[in-house]
Amino acid sequence: MFNGGGSQGSTAPTEPTAIGNLAFARAALVALLALAISAAVLLSLYPRLLERSGAALDTTPGAAVDARPGTAATPWAINGADLIVRMGGAEPGAGDSLHVTRLEEGVDSRAILTRRVALDARDYPYLEFDIRGRNLASYYYFIWRTADDPDTVHHIALPFSGENSSVRLLAQDPTWRGSVIEVGLDIYGELRDVSPQIRRLTLLPAANASLWQSIWAEWRAQRTWTQRSAHQLPGTPTETVLSPVLGAAAWAGLALLLALLLARLVRASLIASALLCLLLPWIALDLLWQVKLSNQLEETRLLFSGKSRAEKHLADIDSELYSYAQHLHSEVLPPPGAKVHLLNEEGRRGYRRLKLQYYLLPHNIFNFGKHPIRESLREGDYLIVLDEVPGLRFDRGRGELRWGDQALPVVRVDRRAPGSVYRYRGETP
Repeated sequence: MFNGGGSQGSTAPTEPTAIGNLAFARAALVALLALAISAAVLLSLYPRLLERSGAALDTTPGAAVDARPGTAATPWAINGADLIVRMGGAEPGAGDSLHVTRLEEGVDSRAILTRRVALDARDYPYLEFDIRGRNLASYYYFIWRTADDPDTVHHIALPFSGENSSVRLLAQDPTWRGSVIEVGLDIYGELRDVSPQIRRLTLLPAANASLWQSIWAEWRAQRTWTQRSAHQLPGTPTETVLSPVLGAAAWAGLALLLALLLARLVRASLIASALLCLLLPWIALDLLWQVKLSNQLEETRLLFSGKSRAEKHLADIDSELYSYAQHLHSEVLPPPGAKVHLLNEEGRRGYRRLKLQYYLLPHNIFNFGKHPIRESLREGDYLIVLDEVPGLRFDRGRGELRWGDQALPVVRVDRRAPGSVYRYRGETP
């Protein structure tokens, strides 16, 4: 029978081990020293590992790019004022810079600036770009053409880290090879009433410092809001030379091994030193993410703070659809009650058609298909053709919407980007 007062088979709870201030300071110094040595080793060792494995570089047989140190090329600098405006508008600035003043309207609002060159991609695996006045609503690409394929324009995105000057690893792109005959910038998006200043583009020879600068720029790259931003905030671009998570893990792992050795030598607390070696890289990784979160918060404040509901919609990424819906509400469609058929090339769950349907509420929207469904139409119904629908056209002479071998008698009542509105006239008996 169990004797509650006995002591056989029972163990006393252990007291937590206390560590004094001096012991903790010794453990902290061991951890910091181990982390410093680990960082120095990785900074010098990783470029050699990259060179040996060919990771993140073009490993295609016959490739002409070499991002390893040791080439004899000197930097090739192109001032902003040396670029020729091919599309959009720009004007000279101070210090041989160039201010982009206008994006040319089209499928995308963009500006293209280029300059003829004659260089070998082998000698210049890195690009340093100094551009002032960028924002998250504009996208910058470095573009180039080669002698082997002069009709093709190649491009690589230039990350925006919030800094004026950054470095990009061109050798990461398999098309950066051979003889390059033209380079430049392709800019599209929104300038936000600011004329970005292009100060200089500098093609750089291989160097360990340039490699780490390009990795740091990738880690700090910022992004504008998308439809997924409320649920997902990616830490880095999808294609990076080195993931910050892997970098932090390697840093902490090597530091942990060093700390175990150092702690034995100076008789420091093994547990405290090990925990600090794991905790500090984790904090650094979290701070990197917090910086991105703060940047997104500032972007949100800039776009939406102090604005009315309508102004917020006009500042959002689907402002075109909102403006179009307001135009239809106020100037085109009758009061709610008439049936409105929404035609669009997208499927039934397409973003643009669903968003326009939402903005058109409380109208009775029949939102299916890309061609009219005759059986569902009544005389006086409205049809909205959102964007271009291949095969669907309006015959002005006959007053018909035509697709394939079918025709529908309509009257066009409005035409304004991004759609057209028609009223069904009914079938002639």
